[in-house]
Amino acid sequence: DEIETKVLARSTARESADQAVAGLTPAAFEGHCAQTLTALGWSARTTVASGDQGADIIAEKGGVRLVVQCK
Repeated sequence: DEIETKVLARSTARESADQAVAGLTPAAFEGHCAQTLTALGWSARTTVASGDQGADIIAEKGGVRLVVQCK
């Protein structure tokens, strides 16, 4: 029962998250992802729209640098 409860809760959270981003433009989705990383303690910023070689977000935390491509 405990496992089923956790799986259902996770599934509901996932569906809610999917609905929250479904109507976003690509730029707005990138901003949303950067904000999510920031909320998780990362220093995150979106890149300029062109010339970024596919990188949409650059994030840093604890000496680790992430380059994120949003899809």
